[in-house]
Amino acid sequence: VVKAIKDKNPTTPVIIYIAKSGALVERMASTGVDCVSLDWTVSIEEARRRIDNKDMIFQGNLDPSILYAPDHIIKERSEA
Repeated sequence: VVKAIKDKNPTTPVIIYIAKSGALVERMASTGVDCVSLDWTVSIEEARRRIDNKDMIFQGNLDPSILYAPDHIIKERSEA
């Protein structure tokens, strides 16, 4: 799927996200995507240690329960 997207639209960034995928981070990164979107169980620091690709972009890692917190906590955690 990633190859088909890249063949047709080579400048379009491709992001992969799989819920509850903490054990799959390496496999997700090996698919040819530009960005791995992490669920809340894997920190960005841990993902960087596990992936041998310094150009890989990571996003995510926000615990969804934070959305029930006061606005200032949501802001603090989402900008960390």
